[in-house]
Amino acid sequence: MVGVLIVMMALAFLQVPPLVNRKQWGELAAFTGLWVVAGVYAFLVFGFHMRGAPIIPTLVDVLTPLLSRIYERLGLDWL
Repeated sequence: MVGVLIVMMALAFLQVPPLVNRKQWGELAAFTGLWVVAGVYAFLVFGFHMRGAPIIPTLVDVLTPLLSRIYERLGLDWL
């Protein structure tokens, strides 16, 4: 989990200063909101998986059944 925090902080340090310098406050607000949601989700997923209890599904676990149904209705091959 520390690795996730380090990577997210490093990416934020690369992304935030240009947004502030260009005074792109709307983009900064959107970035911050999405970054907080992504951080909370990452900590929930990795935290529960490290304890051996996958309570929160990963994004792949959520999207695979959804996309397979969509492809099936369109008559396309999936997986």
